Amino acid sequence: MRILLDFLSLIWIALGVMLILHTEMTRNYLRALFAKTQTRVLAAVPLTIGLVLLAGSFSQPEMFWLLFILGLLAVSKGIYFVFGPAIQIKSLQDWWFERADERALRLWGIICLLLGVTVLFYVVRT
Repeated sequence: MRILLDFLSLIWIALGVMLILHTEMTRNYLRALFAKTQTRVLAAVPLTIGLVLLAGSFSQPEMFWLLFILGLLAVSKGIYFVFGPAIQIKSLQDWWFERADERALRLWGIICLLLGVTVLFYVVRT
């Protein structure tokens, strides 16, 4: 489980840094990546990440609540992508890829970076 949490935190750090430093390039890359697959298929990503975080919360007692809450949020997002109204999901994706301000994307980059560093710090420390 520790290896999966390490990998996940490194992905968060990389995504956060890319969103902060190369906002438009990262947005275009993610837009192209998500345009190729259906939303229902992409729901597997947050579901998997959520299950890893939920399982990891029980193996890392120092950060149980952080991982548990993040896992619940990710699983909820995956369930929403599977069962939610397609028009609303499309509108959310359009906002993220087309209308979101660069500052909003950089804020999410900072959040991703902080979450990744926090999880990596606690996992490496134990």
